[in-house]
Amino acid sequence: MKIKFLAGRLFSMIIAIFIMATVHAGKPLWTFSPLTPTRLSVPTNTNAWIQYRVTNQSMKPHILVMTPIRGITQIVQGAGLCGTVFALSAKDSSCILSLQINGNLLTENISTGPVVCEQGHYTTCYTPSAENSLRIDPAPPLTDAAISVLDSPLSLTANGATGSLTIRNNSIWVKATNITSNFTNTALDGKVFETGNNCNSVEPLATCTLTFTAATTPVVQTNFSIQGTNTAPVRAAMSIVSVAPTLVSITPNAGTSLGNTAVTLTGTNFTNSSTVTFDGVSASNIVVINETTLTADTPAHAAGAVDVVVTTAAGSDTLTNGYTYLAIPTLSTINPVSGTAIGNTGVTLTGTHFMGTISVTFDGIPATSVHVVNNNAVTAVTPAHAAGPVNVVITTPDGSAVLNNGFNYRNAAIGQASGGGKIGFLGGGLNNMIVANVDNSSSAIFGGFGVLTNATSTTNGASNTTTIVSVYSNPPNNYPQVQYAAGICSLYEVDSQGNTPCQAGNTCYNDWFLPALNQLNCFFTNKVAIGGFNAGTDYWTSTEINNQRAWYQWFGAGTQSNVNKNTIRPIRCARNF
Repeated sequence: MKIKFLAGRLFSMIIAIFIMATVHAGKPLWTFSPLTPTRLSVPTNTNAWIQYRVTNQSMKPHILVMTPIRGITQIVQGAGLCGTVFALSAKDSSCILSLQINGNLLTENISTGPVVCEQGHYTTCYTPSAENSLRIDPAPPLTDAAISVLDSPLSLTANGATGSLTIRNNSIWVKATNITSNFTNTALDGKVFETGNNCNSVEPLATCTLTFTAATTPVVQTNFSIQGTNTAPVRAAMSIVSVAPTLVSITPNAGTSLGNTAVTLTGTNFTNSSTVTFDGVSASNIVVINETTLTADTPAHAAGAVDVVVTTAAGSDTLTNGYTYLAIPTLSTINPVSGTAIGNTGVTLTGTHFMGTISVTFDGIPATSVHVVNNNAVTAVTPAHAAGPVNVVITTPDGSAVLNNGFNYRNAAIGQASGGGKIGFLGGGLNNMIVANVDNSSSAIFGGFGVLTNATSTTNGASNTTTIVSVYSNPPNNYPQVQYAAGICSLYEVDSQGNTPCQAGNTCYNDWFLPALNQLNCFFTNKVAIGGFNAGTDYWTSTEINNQRAWYQWFGAGTQSNVNKNTIRPIRCARNF
């Protein structure tokens, strides 16, 4: 047994010697050209990378593999890199052998390699020359990080907004810890303060922020240091400047000549020492909210536009004619001068000194959607009121003006303007309807031929319209609403001043629908009082027969019938009140 064991050992030694001899003997069939340094000390908490170009020196192709080395990983993903098994197909063909040195896996020095062999023929192997072979020594772990300041110098405004510096940990292996600023023995000491710090632990290649607040004293640009507990100090620079204020706006920009109007001024570089004047008269109760906002109460002043001035220790800025003192309003006219008792009539009041209008009332009842167009015009929507003439009152911070018997309420009647259109029917419930002033389309289709919506109500056009839009404008149909009758009505909007689309400040009427069969018949009954209908034309209703046909109303003799949904007809939208 002992003889057999010794014989086996001897055979293995002979084979190993043969392989080593093969590695080093003769002209190499493939060579190694280093692309990076091959002699490294690698800390145990880092990685390093070494690359060789492996080149076929023979006229034959070779299929090659690298012999594994403890602590080294072959990188095989990437353009031009050698794979785990790689082919050098012809002379001078090559690839890059990329090796990652894993510091945490190194247990001893590496002083040779890499060894690359012919796959399946491990007696044919080569390694780089002695001077280009791997020489890798494990090293103690890195503990220090290197930091840099990305946005120095920093300029702060005295008693102004905060500013910040971004600190970058340039290390790829070690956290930077407890980074802070130091102003000791600099002109900044006591004049600027570090008021924010998220730099207690900064990951490799990450950033953190130091935030600073300046006091009231200007300082020229001065260097100071920033350092962490495991970093060297780095230099940064900062200055503190005193900047004159800018005044951008004042809100409100008009108010009573009696004064005591609370206003908000916006701009830049406001300080606690700010003063505010209106035509040279000091405001009261000045409160600096921050460097861009302050509030104050206006002094009394005669009617007219005045300059507003903000002053700080660094200078002043003027908003020319920035504030207007308002006189007592006058009310001259209202248009229209009459409307329906149910209200919802859009009116325009004209006169003078309307800026800052607080309210408009009709016989003491507040109007809605009061909107100041300018100093001489206000729009509003009338409230409901019993029939008869009423006084109209407009009120501003400077007083009120009355137009005696300025508006006449009339009993509700078909054809009266109201709610974005005309009263079309007074039948109660779903038959209290406003109809659009004109046709909303002269050539609309009901909708998709062959698509069933189940909108079959003859009395509820609003419900029908909702159902139709839900079916047609959602999957799987996805018809744009502008392409079919109910969708057009659903999109329609008009405001209390007759604008389409609605404008800000006015009541917006956007709850229109395509009338159902019986509802449209009501409009046929009142077509003369309503006006605008084409007497020789069929109008679509929102009432469906089946997936192919829907009802229409002829405005000639008033007959009702049905037709294919994909034919075109005019439409007139309606809404309930």
